[in-house]
Amino acid sequence: NFNQRQAKMRIDAIRFLGDKCTNCGIVDIRLLQVNHRDGGGTKDFKKYGAMKIYSDILHGKRSKDEFDVRCANCQLLYEYETGRRRSFVKV
Repeated sequence: NFNQRQAKMRIDAIRFLGDKCTNCGIVDIRLLQVNHRDGGGTKDFKKYGAMKIYSDILHGKRSKDEFDVRCANCQLLYEYETGRRRSFVKV
């Protein structure tokens, strides 16, 4: 099943990249995501697809330095803090 293979590759890539959020340290795999440190993740995923990116990470075709692992909350905050997402609410 494609979805099961993709889920396994995602988990393997997250484990390979450090297995916890680089910001808060959470280890719940359900919340962890692969983050492109220098941006471009959406474009990259649209162009290549998740399976290709995960495979490239696992097989050394992409540098580990391009990525880190963040939980969903820290990922969203990171996008706001780096200007990749705009907030309409002042904090």
